[in-house]
Amino acid sequence: MSSSIPKRKMIINDPIFRIMHFHGSDSEKKILKAVIDSKEFQRLRRISQLGLASHVFPGATHSRFCHSLGTAYVASQILDHLQIICGDVKEIEEQRFEVILAALLHDIGHGPFSHSFEHVLSDFSKEKKANFKVMHEEWTLGIITSKESEVNNILRKNKVKISRLATPFSGKGDMELFLKQIVSSQLDADRMDYLVRDAHFSGVSLGSIDTSYLINCLTIIEHANNSKSLGLTSKGIRTYESFAFSRQLMNRSVYFHPKVKVAEYMVERLIRILIEKSPSLCKHSVYPKYFTVLYDALFNSTRLPEEALFINKNINHYLNLTDDSVYVLINFLMGKKVSKEILNLCDRIIHRRLYEHYRIVEGKASILENQLVSYGYKKGVDFEIKELKSSIYKEKDGERVFVRRADSVIESIGSQSQLISAFTDKSEGEQLLIILNEDQGEIENIKIIAEEINNCLMLPRDEVA
Repeated sequence: MSSSIPKRKMIINDPIFRIMHFHGSDSEKKILKAVIDSKEFQRLRRISQLGLASHVFPGATHSRFCHSLGTAYVASQILDHLQIICGDVKEIEEQRFEVILAALLHDIGHGPFSHSFEHVLSDFSKEKKANFKVMHEEWTLGIITSKESEVNNILRKNKVKISRLATPFSGKGDMELFLKQIVSSQLDADRMDYLVRDAHFSGVSLGSIDTSYLINCLTIIEHANNSKSLGLTSKGIRTYESFAFSRQLMNRSVYFHPKVKVAEYMVERLIRILIEKSPSLCKHSVYPKYFTVLYDALFNSTRLPEEALFINKNINHYLNLTDDSVYVLINFLMGKKVSKEILNLCDRIIHRRLYEHYRIVEGKASILENQLVSYGYKKGVDFEIKELKSSIYKEKDGERVFVRRADSVIESIGSQSQLISAFTDKSEGEQLLIILNEDQGEIENIKIIAEEINNCLMLPRDEVA
């Protein structure tokens, strides 16, 4: 009698999920390992998951690399669960590997300090009034589909269906909706990983959720029009409430923490200047060419090129941009004859000397801005006002979460949860006054003007950091 020896799983140790195992055919595990070892994916080791959050939460130094691995693992767990409860689902059998790869690669297009760099490029795009997106999803799509990338070569060599894999980022392709939603939705593997991971490393418990139980509550919702979406069983309603509110609490306490947003604003301001001033800064022989290339693409043309052309043309330079490359550049510039503003920002970022900032009483932001302008202060020069908005749940088409009740009736979660219903499509947030003027007397004047507007400013929260 012969006994078959089970194939060894691909195992990765992780501080959140302990042992993450990936099963599949030998060829699939080989492809997965090759993608992880690619230069584009290894670059994510040098992109921080939480941007400048470590300036406030010292332990939040984890990378997009470990988050991406965790997201792929959660996606694989969701797929395993759906196969068990729904039987042999043809779409899962056919598309499972592309879903896991899409989850693994979902953040490969992030720039330095995560979202900060894309904010700068998006602002340039808006100023040129171009119908042009440069968010990380567009860069992710470019890296996956460009023949210049190592990832693309690996996928093509192994005959992976790239158009299907790219569906969550392109909005086109033949990946089934419920499978696409595992990668990108209000119930996706991305959120399930980053909430627990970010909470762990930032040292707060607000994002701690029972991921295993939430996965156990997932199901495939079959709609009257024969479409399928990723949804919940009725027992998952309370778990989803916890999931949605945990994310919002993390928004308010970590992601949109005032000091974190000020630090990110300073980095974004510096990166913008470095791109704008590239021609004059290039006299320094070691000044990196990738900023100059971006300058040429953004300013030496009457209009921005088509999105795909811009990304494909600049993808190799973009991939040189990481957190550490910006820090090296900051240290280099601090010893050179550059503008006072550049030197000041470099010094502030390196030594964590944040701009003075205050939370604005709700509804007073526009009044404050008009009053400061009337006194001769310039927005963007002397002060800035940042909107910090987020929402708990969106009911837009394509984003809704559905629940299959015990009697098999399908309804939106908003009709099943009073908590979710109360916050549907409602944004929550605050405004932040950032004082850019360096003169201490002017800082006090701005504060006095704000106080005259019926106590416009709120005192800073008691904070350790």
